Amino acid sequence: GWSTRQHAGLRQGTVLRLHEILMLLVLNVYRVFQALRATNLVRVQDLVIINRDRRIYWKSQKKLIWLCIEMTLSSVITKYVEKTLGVLWKRKLTGVLHEKYFSGHNYYHVETELVDSQTKKPTHDADSRMTEEVEKVVDGYASFLSAGLFNICSGTFYLAKLWNEYGFLYAGLPFAYIFAATAVANKIAPL
Repeated sequence: GWSTRQHAGLRQGTVLRLHEILMLLVLNVYRVFQALRATNLVRVQDLVIINRDRRIYWKSQKKLIWLCIEMTLSSVITKYVEKTLGVLWKRKLTGVLHEKYFSGHNYYHVETELVDSQTKKPTHDADSRMTEEVEKVVDGYASFLSAGLFNICSGTFYLAKLWNEYGFLYAGLPFAYIFAATAVANKIAPL
């Protein structure tokens, strides 16, 4: 049976993971608005090329430099939150693996089945191999989650922007094309 201490640790770990995921969501929503501001500043810079107004050029250039610094900071913070989430997931996954696979006779079975990925020879250090595999999996999932959240945030924002500016037809046409192309591809070369 689980003790109260284990239940408290599980709840705290869940709250921390939710905190990190919410932080990633907020950062990715913020990145969408940074991209929108960058687009608008580039548009101003393009107009400056035509009208040669130095005052507008330097004003927009300062804004662009500050935006670049801001985007760099948010990128660094996003990477930090990804790494923190990865550490939390590593702890959890390593704990589960130790609990399930390194108890009783399973440890000896796992150790005889492992093969070093570089030398292709059997390895006798199951613990270090498990650490490497957990690190690869967790880092991949943390990056995938962050990229997925950014794609959902930016996709939703720009879909709403298209819908607002051009109407339902133009916002829906890319999706209609994707569904039609998928149907045609499945008819031509079914999987």
